[in-house]
Amino acid sequence: DRYYRMALQARIDGGYATHPLTAFQYMSAALNLSAGGRSAEALALLDQAPAFAAARGEGAAHSSRYADLVAYARARTLLDAGRPGEALAVLPAAMLAPGEDRVSRYDAQVALALRGEARCALKQPREGLADLRQSLALATQTRDDPLDTDLARLHAVTGSCALALGDAATARAEAERARRAFQALPGASDYRQAPLRRLDAALSIQAARMGR
Repeated sequence: DRYYRMALQARIDGGYATHPLTAFQYMSAALNLSAGGRSAEALALLDQAPAFAAARGEGAAHSSRYADLVAYARARTLLDAGRPGEALAVLPAAMLAPGEDRVSRYDAQVALALRGEARCALKQPREGLADLRQSLALATQTRDDPLDTDLARLHAVTGSCALALGDAATARAEAERARRAFQALPGASDYRQAPLRRLDAALSIQAARMGR
C-alpha cells in the first residue's frame, strides 16, 4: 500500500495530478487496497480522483478510457466488498466491447470478468458464466503467461459459477487449471487463491453428498 500511494503522490506533487496516466496510479492503489480487504479506504481514495480528459489519437482504445479505469476500480472494489449490484451499476459499458487493438481487448477481458463474477454473485449463473468464458477467451489474446495468478483466480471463479449451474465437470476442470497456476506460483496472494479454496470446498461437499 505504501509504495502505491507514494507513486501516486509523486505524480500529484510533480504536477501530473490530472495527467491521463495518473488514472493508472489511482486504479492500482485502489485495487491493492481492495484486495487487502480495505474497501472503504479504496473507495475514499477513488473519490479523490480528478476528472480525467478523454484519450486522443488513432491509437486510443476509446475516448473515455482513463476515466473508465477509475470507474472500473470502483466497480471491482464494490464487488470485493460484497456489493455486486452496485458494482454492475458503475462498471463502464465502453470497457465491455473489445476492439481490434490489444489495449481494448485487455480492458474488455477484465471488465467481462468483473461482470461475470458479479452476475454469479447475484444468482445469475448462466449470464455470468457466459461473461466469464468470454473473458477467458480474450485472455488468450491479451495475457502472455497462462499461469498468471490473476487468470488462475478467474478460472476458480468460473468453476464456481459453472457449479452453480450443476456443471461439476467444468467446475473440476477450472479448479485444476487454477491449481496448476498456484502450484507454480505458491506465493500468490490470499485474495487470488481464496476463490479456489471456496470452489474446492464446494466440490468436496457435492462429492460427499453423492457418496463419492
